[in-house]
Amino acid sequence: MTDHQDPAAPVIQTRGLSKRYRKVTALSDCTITVPEGRISALIGPNGAGKTTLLRLLAGLAKPTGGAVAVLGSAPRQDPAFLADIGFLAQQIPLYRRFSAEDHIGAGAHLNPAGTPRPYGSGCRACTFRLTRQWAR
Repeated sequence: MTDHQDPAAPVIQTRGLSKRYRKVTALSDCTITVPEGRISALIGPNGAGKTTLLRLLAGLAKPTGGAVAVLGSAPRQDPAFLADIGFLAQQIPLYRRFSAEDHIGAGAHLNPAGTPRPYGSGCRACTFRLTRQWAR
């Protein structure tokens, strides 16, 4: 896993990824690979590490062990990285009266890049398709 975007790299890749909060291990030795074009789900009981993994993938938390890459590079909080990914926690909406589709639509409207791009250059177009399909 490198810090530059490789077009052949998996969309998501982790190796031995771990996250500890003081004495609590929230995620331990997580190794996954998600190839481009796949739809994946995280399923597990409360406390299994699903949200922690998503926060690590979005760059909202730093791992305490292992490696993580999203779209071929390490997650980070900078506009170039964040323009190609999206994360909206179900239990913490930005605006309580907005649905997930409303939030995605607002983000697309406010994004100066303009219209949705093909899958390899960002997730917005794919997310719109899935959100519209599931909102019915």
